Parts: sequence; structure tokens; C-alpha cells
Amino acid sequence: MKVARSASKMNDSIRLEPILIRPGARFICGGDGLCCTDIHGLGPITKTELRAIRRIDRSGAGYDEDFDDLMLRTEADGGCHFLMADRRCRVHAEFGPEAKPLGCRQFPFFVTATPEGARIGTYHRCPCRSLGTRPALTVEAALPSIADPRGKPLVNFSVEAIRLEKKKTIPFAEWRHLEIPLLEELNRGRIPEIFREIDPFPPLRRGGSYIRFAKDLIASRDGTRFGAAMAWVGDAILNLLGERPARTPHRPWADAFDRAELRGRATKPERVLTDFIADELWSLRWAEKYSFLRFRADLATRLAIIADMEARLRAEGARRDRAAAEAISIMEAIAESEHWTELVPLMRLGAASSASSSEPARKPAEKTVQTKQTKASKPTKQTKASKPTKKQRASAPSKEAASGRRTRAAAERNALETSLDEDLMDDLSEGLEIEITALV
Repeated sequence: MKVARSASKMNDSIRLEPILIRPGARFICGGDGLCCTDIHGLGPITKTELRAIRRIDRSGAGYDEDFDDLMLRTEADGGCHFLMADRRCRVHAEFGPEAKPLGCRQFPFFVTATPEGARIGTYHRCPCRSLGTRPALTVEAALPSIADPRGKPLVNFSVEAIRLEKKKTIPFAEWRHLEIPLLEELNRGRIPEIFREIDPFPPLRRGGSYIRFAKDLIASRDGTRFGAAMAWVGDAILNLLGERPARTPHRPWADAFDRAELRGRATKPERVLTDFIADELWSLRWAEKYSFLRFRADLATRLAIIADMEARLRAEGARRDRAAAEAISIMEAIAESEHWTELVPLMRLGAASSASSSEPARKPAEKTVQTKQTKASKPTKQTKASKPTKKQRASAPSKEAASGRRTRAAAERNALETSLDEDLMDDLSEGLEIEITALV
């Protein structure tokens, strides 16, 4: 996840005003509590935030070996140390929202700065975003969560232009002409053809395998809600690729969706899905690193997995809109982690990605796609480290061991970058140019 930054560190072509809300976006916190659990990492937090939290409760935060960073603690039930029995935050209740770490205060919002203003996006891991009666989202409602003390939005992402595909970039104003009709169609509850014409599971570079990737996810489950989400996504991939029939894992987040389901009448599941797709498109988070074509291939794959999980949830008796919302939440938890963000750049684009191609996507070769045991985090900064082995978790790692792991990780990254072809290098170089420009 990207660290929120002030406007002073961005390019002059990026604007923070006006603050923009996607038409059709709805949200109000219903206190379902899922976002305050181990469905994702509760952090990272800064050293300043750590000191503030420890003044309230010394056992509430500290260094976490799984993330190699400072994080809020979770308890035996997977809930945040400060999550009370009524699902309210103790820090918020006793000291006010400003006392919470930035990631907690901001979730589920994030900000993307563009040449036309600051867009407020939302994550869908929380059922408060997808289920129940929710008012239309307004700038006034979101601003306290996403602004600095001066009232200016803190930026998580920034985009100046849009790369449609390999070596084809268009100005932001031209992108808006393409984007507007897509958002309008999504707001009418229909998925635009441009998203339906892409085949899911495009072939992977370097002989990578979705099947091995899925098996790695399942093998990495760790008893947390995030671990259960890994099992769900891995199982869906194996089912979709014909490796074996689905074996539905448990659902430790079900209580949060039970509460959300009681807050209002059922809605069409298609509306839940198109609302999610519209947020993915509107957020432009993908545009910092990828082309629109890569985003479409990624999204098509995620939607196929979501559809598989939604069908199984409905077969278990879940209400149709709840099944869609729950499947989206599961998929997003994995998509925001390093497991998925390291898979997407390996997707091979081109004719094989299009449903209109005469050659369908072939089953990948059985070569492993290395994954990391890193959970998605709230939007403060990029999650950094893979999960240590049991031996490493038993005691604090030494400086020598940590140095060795960093050296091996750097070597692995260098080897990966060397193997990437021109298409992916274009993706990475454009993202790097945007990032360097934003910091000048």
C-alpha cells in the first residue's frame, strides 16, 4: 500500500482541488468490525504513532515479525487489541478519531491525485461499503478521514496520464472521454464490453503456473482471516482451471456480513459487482504501475475468481447480494497483498488476453510462481516483508540474519527484472517516471 503524502511532494500538474467523489458511491460505517481484524495487516504505523499508542496501552502495538514493521497488535480472536466488545475502537472512543493511526483513520478511503483534482476512492474489504442501507458518499463525510490538519487531502496515489497499452499513452483529458461512458454503464448495473472481452488467466511469463500459485496460497493459510481468504482464492483458482472440484473453506468473517445483511433490504448482486468495478476503474491506482490493458487482464482474472466464490456462497445459502459482497471482500484481501501484486506483472498480454483471439489461453506450465506471506495492510505505506519461517518467528531476528535476507531478496528482484520482456519493462519504467516526477 502506498504511504499518504502531502501535496508539496507532487508534480505541479497534479491538483488536489476539487475533491471528487465517484457518482454512485455509497458508504457509512455500520460498525461491522471486519476492518479491525486480521483480514489484513493493522498497519504499518510510524514511530510517532507507536509512541502515541503506547502512551494509551503499552501492549497495543509494536514490531511484528510477519510484516517486519511496526503494527497494531491483534488478540486471540484476530481482532485489534483496541477493538471493544461492542466493536467500537477504544482509542477512538476515549481519545477521539485524531488519536488513531493514519491507516485506521483513513480506511476505507484513499486519495488519487489527478490533473483534474483529488479522487476519493474506497476499498471493498469491509461489508459496510457493500451491504445494507448506505447514504451517498459526500466530500464532507470523507474529508475528516483523508485530510491533514490543514484540511488538505493526503495523497496515496497520483496519476498524470494514462497508458492504454504498450507504448501508447494518452493525456488525462483524453482518458476522461473514454472513462465517462464506462462509469455511466457501470452505474446502470451493466459491465461494459471492454471488460468482458478479455479472457481471465492470461499465460504467465517465465513458465509461471496459476495452479502452483493457488496451491501455495492454500498451503500458506495461518489461522487468520487473511489465511482463510488465501484458501478461498486458491481453491477457486484450482476449481476454475479444472485441477479439482471445489472444497469450500471456513468463513471466519461471516459474523461481520451477518450484521451487515440485517441493515437493509437485499439489492441486486449485479449492482454490488458493478459498484466494485466502478471503484476499481475510478480509483486509477492501477495507472501508477500498469497499462489499462494489464488492468483489464488483472480485473478479468479477479472477476472470474469472484464469480466462482459467489456461486459457492450462494449454494451454502447466502443471500445473493451478500454472496457477491463477501466474494469481493475475499478477493480484495488477496489482491491488495504481495501475493497478487507480484503475480500481475507476470501476466502475458497481447492476443492471448483477448476473448476474440483465435487461440485461447492455454493451461500454464507447472512452474512455481513464488508468493510471499504478506497480508494486505491498511493504506499507510507499502507492506514490505515476507512472513518468516516458524524458526525465525520464535525469536527476534539478528542483524546478520536480516541483512542476509535483504541480500537474497535483492538478488531475487534483480533476477526477475532481468527476465522481464519489453512490455513489462515499459510498465515499470513508466510507473517509475511518475513516482520520480511526483517526488521532485
